[in-house]
Formats: sequence, C-alpha cells, structure tokens
Amino acid sequence: SVSDTCGATGSATVTFTATDACGNASTTSATFTIIDDTDPVISIQANDLTVECDGSGNARELSIWLSSNGGASASDTCSNVTWTNNFESLSDTCGFTGSASVIFTATDDCGNSSSSTATFTIIDSTNPLISIQATDLIVECDGNGNTRQLENWLTSNGGAVASDVCSNVTWTNNFASVSDTCGATGSATVTFTATDNCGNSSTTSATFTIIDDSDPTITTQAANLEVQCDGSGNTAQLNAWLASNGGAVASDVCSNVTWTNNFASVSDTCGATGSATVTFTATDDCGNASTTSATFTIIDDTDPIFTSELPQDISVSCDAIPNPVNMLGSDNCGEVTITVLDTIDREESQCEGEYIINRTWTITDSCNNSSSYTQTITVFDNTPPILTTPLNSQISALCSEIPEVPQLVFTDNCSGIQDVVFNETSTIISIYSYVIVREWVVSDNCGNEANFTQTINVSVEEPFDAIPFAICIEENPIDLFTILDDSIPTTGTWIEVTSSGGLTGSIFNPSNVTLGYYTLRYIVELEDNACPMIYEIYLNVNDDCVVLPACDITVYNAVSPNDDSSNDFFFIDGLECYPNNTVEIYNRWGILVYDETGYDNNLKSFKGISEGKNTINKSELLPDGTYFYILKYTDEENKNHDRSGYLYLNR
Repeated sequence: SVSDTCGATGSATVTFTATDACGNASTTSATFTIIDDTDPVISIQANDLTVECDGSGNARELSIWLSSNGGASASDTCSNVTWTNNFESLSDTCGFTGSASVIFTATDDCGNSSSSTATFTIIDSTNPLISIQATDLIVECDGNGNTRQLENWLTSNGGAVASDVCSNVTWTNNFASVSDTCGATGSATVTFTATDNCGNSSTTSATFTIIDDSDPTITTQAANLEVQCDGSGNTAQLNAWLASNGGAVASDVCSNVTWTNNFASVSDTCGATGSATVTFTATDDCGNASTTSATFTIIDDTDPIFTSELPQDISVSCDAIPNPVNMLGSDNCGEVTITVLDTIDREESQCEGEYIINRTWTITDSCNNSSSYTQTITVFDNTPPILTTPLNSQISALCSEIPEVPQLVFTDNCSGIQDVVFNETSTIISIYSYVIVREWVVSDNCGNEANFTQTINVSVEEPFDAIPFAICIEENPIDLFTILDDSIPTTGTWIEVTSSGGLTGSIFNPSNVTLGYYTLRYIVELEDNACPMIYEIYLNVNDDCVVLPACDITVYNAVSPNDDSSNDFFFIDGLECYPNNTVEIYNRWGILVYDETGYDNNLKSFKGISEGKNTINKSELLPDGTYFYILKYTDEENKNHDRSGYLYLNR
C-alpha cells in the first residue's frame, strides 16, 4: 500500500522479481510516490466590508467578517483547507471610525497556501440627533442688552440637546447681533449647529427676543400743591408745577421717559380760587405708560381781622353781666360779616349762680374764612347764706337743764339755701364737766358755706371723784373694773384720754408703756338720766418696783400757805437729786393752774398761787379745795419717772 503522508499523498517502495521457469529469479526495486505541491484554489475572493459606526468598534460585525474569512472560499484536491488572517486592529480615523486591511490565507494539509486580501471599514455618515430643539426666549428689557441672559441662552444652545452614537458633538451658532426695535429692545434668530467628530451636522433655530412691556416706574408721585390766592390766577406757580410734572419722578430701565399732562383749566370756587386735578403721564420709547395725579389748588385761607380793641376777660357777679360791644374788622379780599354769640358753660358749674359766659365775636369773609375772638366772662356767687334768727352762741347749763336745739332760719341773697347740716358733738372735759357744741353748716346752691355754732358748757351736778392709781411697768395687766366700785355698771366704754397704748377693752397692760401719767375714762350712758356717769382713773405707770440707785421721792400733799412756816408750800422731798423735772397742778375741772420746770422747793415752789406760762388767771390766789398734781423727772440714767396724786389746799 501507499503510506499516508499528508492529505492523500504517500509512497510505496516496490520490489519487482523476475523468475524463470526454473525458478530462478532476479529482483529490482523502485518507489511509487504521490505528492501535493499544488496550492489550494480560492474560488471566491475575500470581499471588503463597510459598516456604519455603532460607537463600540462594531465588534460583532468585525468578528463575523473575520470568522467568514471576509467571505472568501477555497478548496484543495488533495486535502482540507485551513483559514488564517493577519488582523491586529483598526486604524483610528474620527470618532469610533477606522479600517483594517486583512490578508486571509487558505492552507492545505501539506502546507500549500493561497491568500485573499480585503478591507473592513467603519464609517460615520449619520448626522447627530437633535433630541430637543432650540426654543425661543423672550426676556424683559434690562436696558443693557440683556447680555447675561443672551449669553446664557447662546451657551445653552437655546436649550437644544443633541447626541451622536459615534463621537462627541460640538455646537456652534451664527449669532451676530440683536436688532434694534425700540429703546434697548430687539431680537435675533439664531441657528445652532451640532457637528460630530466626522463632520456630520444637524441644525435647529430659535429666536432671542428682548421686549419692553413694563410701564415706567414713578419713583416719586406727583404731589398736591396748595398756593395762597394772589388774585391773578397764580400763573407762575401753576406753570412751574406743570413743568415739574407736579414734582413727579419716573424712570424706565429700557428707554427714556417722556412726560405729558391733561391740564385744561382751574375751576372757579370763590374769588380767584379754584383747583385742577391733573394727570401726569410718563411714556417710554416702546409706548408703555404710567400715570400719577395731583391737584393744584388756589386757596384763600387768610382770615379776616378785627380792627377794634378786643374786650378783656372779666369776672362779674351774677347781677352785673355787661352787654356785648360793637366790633369792627376788615379783609383784604372782600366784605366781612361780624356776629356775636353768647354760650353758657355750666360743665364745671356747681350752681345756678356760678357759670361761664363764652362771648364769641366771629368775622367771616366771602370765601368763608373766619376768625373768632372769645371773651370769657366768669359769673360768680361767693356770698354765703346769713342767719336771720337770734342765736345765743355761749351757754352754761347743768346737765339736767340742757336747752333744746333751736329752730334757725337762714337766707341767701343769690342762689337760695341748698342744705343745712346740723351736727352736735359732746366732749368730756373731766368728771365734773363736758362741752356740747352745736354746729349748723349752711350752704347755698353755689357751695358758699356759713358756720354757726352754739357752745354749751355743761356742769355735772354730782360728779364722781377721779380715782388715782399706780402700777409698775413690771406688774401684770390689770382689769380696770377691779379699781371701780362693784355697783358701777360694766356696760360702759373705756377710753384713753391720754394715749398710752396699754389699754385693750378694760384691761391695762403696763408692759412697754412709757413711764408717766395717763387718764383713763369710763363713761356709762343712762337711759333715764341726761347726765352720764363718768369715772376717771389717773393712772401712774412707774418703775417703783425697779430698784434704782438714787434718792427717794416723798411727796407732802397738804399745803396751807398762811405764812405760819408750816406747810407754806408744796414740798417734794428728794427732788433735789433730780433737777430735770416738771410739776403740773390741775383743779378739779382739769384746768392747769400751776406749771413749773426745775421745781426746787425754794424759788420754784407752789404756794397756792396760779403760776406758769400756760396757766389761766395767772398770779391769782387759788381757792381752797382738792387739786391734782403730776410730777415728772429724769434720773441720772436718763430714765423718765412719773408721780401723781391729790393735793389739798387749805389756808
């Protein structure tokens, strides 16, 4: 057989034997060989392939093209064919485009080969895709070309959006300038071009428009103007006001402002006065307008004047009110009318006879300007009522013979009697007497008052004696009823004639009470007796229970000033230790009859004679009887002490 070399090739070495009939043989050898030196036959050459760029290197299409050997086909008579190629990479053209020339080689099993060459090309012939078209933009004029908004619009390509599968997109536009419309307004139609890296392009157009539909801004409104009438129409002031647009100020961001107004004439009010309401219009170059209105008014507010002497304010009695005086006046603009009116003001009046007359003269001109002068006339009644019946102002009576309250008659010369207030007070002087004061307060309708009094000095026919009592500041509180007789009713009232602060009800507490003498009065009103029961306790709050390092005081309370050298004066033994002292002596009616400071039993001593700066009937001999003394002195520790008791005078 033939050996298997490659494909269907091979060889066989054959020995040929030549044998004769006798069996003799001779041999010869030779080799039969099958070779393959013929290249495969490419029946279909590889074809070029051009594809549209997909932005990802067209890998699938390239892979298929290479796998198909560019579409080439080859065969070999002796064996199979194996394809190979020399592809490495695509060239870089624009974006993701490029090409590669590939050699496809068909090789048979015996190494014979044939080749075919073709080119794989990626092209980009597709324009960019504009997914969002450019849009028009209308902006309000800012007076400066709206540069920022225009630049933003151009930079954003009018809002357009474009893309390309093969490469990036570059935008351009053909903007040159904005047209001039009015003021700083205008427009520009711009074509935006989106171009890819391979030069393919798409366009979109839009218009940028600057408009002005904003009215001018009136920063200062026109102001009303009032002028005083000059009698000639106030032409200069009116023209100046109109020329200044009533003081109004306007501005516009896009253009200049032109002012106009609708003034026609001034209305006729009175005299040469009148008014005109004017509308001032500020218009910009684009026809937008704003208005402001104000009124020019010619007024006459100058009041006429009085030329006669003005009457002064006066105060008069209610029966002496004067008549109005005749007044004269003038006005620089016409005739005047003068009227007079009295108004009665009783707002603060207390009565018919007390009020205020506001007498007002009013002068008025033809434009109803007026001025007034008011004279204030104060009407008064200051005369109080008088008593027309006799009244005994001082009476002395026993408590059982007190006269009845008299019925008095009063009159008033102007306003009449408004009120009569009667009041009766009773003041206890001592256990021996008290005073009744009757008072009539009479007022008229104007509040004028007169006081009439009757004083009744009442003597108690059978008085109760005063009761002296002493208590030390360190003693316990005492019920004052224990000092009185048990037969005395306990339904009365205890009062302090001289305040001590120690009395509560009928209990007297000497603690914290200043040393001294205090009069405590007990009064019992009796239903069947006009004379009250009056008791007085002359209470001496002392510190006798406190041991003091000083002289003892001994009071000798019997005085017989008859010059017999025995008890001729009121002798207080030990008082020389206390030169800082006072001695007071009262009669049975509680009247001070002796008052001395620095009593010394010598030059200053009581000898039955009324003495002292505050005593009555000074330097007179006092009648025999029972008196009451009060001794006050200060010790060497500056502590105050009091002693009191009865003093008996008998010549």
